[in-house]
Amino acid sequence: MKTLLLLAVTLVLVSSAAFADDAILSIEPDPYVSSDHVTICRVVARNVSRRTLDGRSIGFEAQAWENGVQVMREKGRFAGAVGPGETAETQIGFNGVFTDVRVVPAAAKGSGRTGARRGGKSAKSGSGSRTKRSSSKSGASKTSRRGGGK
Repeated sequence: MKTLLLLAVTLVLVSSAAFADDAILSIEPDPYVSSDHVTICRVVARNVSRRTLDGRSIGFEAQAWENGVQVMREKGRFAGAVGPGETAETQIGFNGVFTDVRVVPAAAKGSGRTGARRGGKSAKSGSGSRTKRSSSKSGASKTSRRGGGK
């Protein structure tokens, strides 16, 4: 029994370590949907591994910076399966107008969506959650490897 438990823990650690470099994250403001009071950003995860990733396991923290100081941050994750070479996209919003936005990897929450209540309607707080998959390249401005962050 102890051997089985040790093997299970080892497999989880190995799979987590292998995942650290499997997705590249990037972010850029979307000027076509942002306004004078809100900055909407497109966050992209590119699967650079040879296996399909669960988008829910790719967590990130989007940050808004002003004059070299981080002023806002929002956490998010993706949805669906992301095949080898494919990308997943989602949107996230900041209250305010920002041009310096960055993204760093973060642990994805294990269950449920942020802001959702069990059996009820979700309580959105200004961050988008639409996800789109594609296999085309993105011209995103800020990029970091999952696990390595800038």
